Amino acid sequence: MTALRVSLGRDAYLVAQGPDGLEIEGTARLRPGYVVEIAGFGDGTAGRRAVVWTWSLRRWGNGGPLYRGFCRWVEASGERSTPAADANGPAREN
Repeated sequence: MTALRVSLGRDAYLVAQGPDGLEIEGTARLRPGYVVEIAGFGDGTAGRRAVVWTWSLRRWGNGGPLYRGFCRWVEASGERSTPAADANGPAREN
């Protein structure tokens, strides 16, 4: 299965980025534990895979819901942890 593609600037906006992942905000409802491909960094590179770690409703406005959460980068080895890895096994791809 392929990961859901999230384009920064179109589907979501970057709030903060660090070595472990990034915090984004957007109208799409993402599911914690699932893999997404984050694209649109503006540097011409291909998308980068991350596990949706947290995702919650930030507010409801005239334009609909606005969600915000943290996506943790998938390690180069392909192994990835999840918010509930011990309870649910490995992360799932969409």
